[in-house]
Amino acid sequence: DAIEGIVRAVGPARTDWASTIVARAAGNPFYALELSRHLAAGRAPDEVPAGVLALLRAEVRRLPEAARALLEVLAVARVALPPGPLGAAAATPPELLEPGLGALESSGLVVRREGRWSVAHDLVAEAVLADLSVPAADRHQAIGRALAVAGPGWQGAALRHLLEAEDALGAGGLDAVAARALAELGQQGSYDDAASLGERYLGVA
Repeated sequence: DAIEGIVRAVGPARTDWASTIVARAAGNPFYALELSRHLAAGRAPDEVPAGVLALLRAEVRRLPEAARALLEVLAVARVALPPGPLGAAAATPPELLEPGLGALESSGLVVRREGRWSVAHDLVAEAVLADLSVPAADRHQAIGRALAVAGPGWQGAALRHLLEAEDALGAGGLDAVAARALAELGQQGSYDDAASLGERYLGVA
């Protein structure tokens, strides 16, 4: 197909790159071309190619502040989020939430599926994470706090982000989130996740 043709054109002697490039490009020909050049230059396959990074960094830096905050939250979260918790985590005023998401969607940086928003491509997320406007811990904290009050289904993710931020929430707040998260994961049968999070929680409790 087109992606494999790009791989052969740039690095015909390295057809073993094809599976890596196809997976990382996820159907985007520009990303495939830059990944092929990146690997042909001897770069590590898990790095964001310089051409992709430069293009995305410039695009992100042109975004209005509210839209960039929404994009950064989605990049750090690495899961699709409903508008409510997303806006809360990004501290986006209600009147700027829909325009901000619309601008991001129009630019191809985010996608909406079944009422939830996510970054459109892993390479977009990686480029955003490499150039955050605030410390990653601040984003983790805001996401964790927003998800902690988002109700059932979000408590495990809330605990993960609060632990990444080393946020104790004060007055036993982390204990309450941990109890809800571990119970929720147990009910879902996600015992390995529950054990891993429980171990991390005990390390900071």
